[in-house]
Amino acid sequence: MLSLIIPAYKVEKYLHVCLDRILAQSFSDYEILLVNDGSPDNSGQICDEYAARDSRVKVFHKENGGVSSARNLALEHVSGEWIFFIDSDDWIENGCLEQLQGYLNDSSLDLVQFNTSRTDLNYNIKTAYFPSLEAYSTANYFQPALWNYFFRASVIKDNGLRFSKELKYAEDFEFVLKYFAHVRAVQTTDLLVYNYVPADDSAMNRIPVQLFTQNNFSAVNGVIDYVAAKDVYKGFYVHNLYVFLKYILRTMPKFKINKEEFREAKSRYKGTFKKLVTFDSRFNKFLLLKAADISLSNTLTLIKLIWR
Repeated sequence: MLSLIIPAYKVEKYLHVCLDRILAQSFSDYEILLVNDGSPDNSGQICDEYAARDSRVKVFHKENGGVSSARNLALEHVSGEWIFFIDSDDWIENGCLEQLQGYLNDSSLDLVQFNTSRTDLNYNIKTAYFPSLEAYSTANYFQPALWNYFFRASVIKDNGLRFSKELKYAEDFEFVLKYFAHVRAVQTTDLLVYNYVPADDSAMNRIPVQLFTQNNFSAVNGVIDYVAAKDVYKGFYVHNLYVFLKYILRTMPKFKINKEEFREAKSRYKGTFKKLVTFDSRFNKFLLLKAADISLSNTLTLIKLIWR
């Protein structure tokens, strides 16, 4: 069985499409765990309506505590061998679950990775994230979004994996990378499954920049601490954590951020990068070579902030 976990908060405009796309699937061996995270709109009522219509839909109502607490609640109640995290304002492709059924029956797999696309609010697909997901994965990259994978439930349960409720951003990044530390085998397919409706850049201006940087750097540090003593290939983590650090710096110009705030973010970066350098001495040369690249990125970002 596949357990689909869907937190719901202020999504009354989108929740019908999300759920209808799932219920229209020809594959039927699934349950939907809807968590109404204290939504002030009609999202909770919509959840109850779907539960009344289909016994596979289970609803949990809770006080607002954030997406991490909502997902954690659902994890306590899953019945399936596999878990699929879906955001309630996104949607999945028709017939996709049936096409992935063979992977769900493969007991050797701990993770199934598939393709996703960007869409708009009119549900028009703009572009696939990965022209070739298999080539992307072979290059030792990974996509940190939850909705890019099926997760084996026993791996989450046996290792006590949960989402950090302290993080409002990058909680999925931290969770996925911690999960990777326990994966034996991954199946990758270019099949388009998930359609993601991204927030526009103006939404970034409503996010407190200190909270954004603090959460992202905390997630990186959390991953380093978690995998440091584990018998895993550290090169995978060094490579992807470095890429994520660059993403944080390159995101800064999207904020309404002043030079002091950027310098504070840069200071957080330096502390995190230093920790990454001491993570595994075998990869120090790689990181020190990349440090020059990061420094150039810092300089270019600061120029953008000064002159915009």
